[in-house]
Amino acid sequence: MCNFFSFISDGKGNVKYFNLEQRKQISIENPDDYNVNSHSSIAEFYFKNNTADDNCNKFEFSSGNFIVDQINTNDDSKKCKKWINQFSNSNEFIEICKLAVTQNGNSIEYVPDSLKTEEICKLAVTQNGYSIKYVPDSLKTEEICKLAVT
Repeated sequence: MCNFFSFISDGKGNVKYFNLEQRKQISIENPDDYNVNSHSSIAEFYFKNNTADDNCNKFEFSSGNFIVDQINTNDDSKKCKKWINQFSNSNEFIEICKLAVTQNGNSIEYVPDSLKTEEICKLAVTQNGYSIKYVPDSLKTEEICKLAVT
């Protein structure tokens, strides 16, 4: 299981991941016990097949870094890296980051530095005051520090 944002591909550059709405729904109701940062859960969700996990490539995006976890079919990592670099600047990805830190403040550790805004930092420290250790010094305002200890 990955730390932050997992996604899979079919070896042709076609990417699958849990989108924002799916993540919200899974956080409310999850009878299939999906983990939004699990390659196996993503494969099972999309392909309804327990062996699909073995037939896809597995990637992670954590702390702004593209990580190849496993190549099981044609290597499309260059296409997937291009995709995640574009997607990580989208409004949907920013909202996924907000949702993640709202559910677990410490996940701010894996949010790309370029997306660590005052808003995301406030959400993180409100959920878990200890997450202030992952807030950039330039964003450790009096307000954020107070939220962390409240």
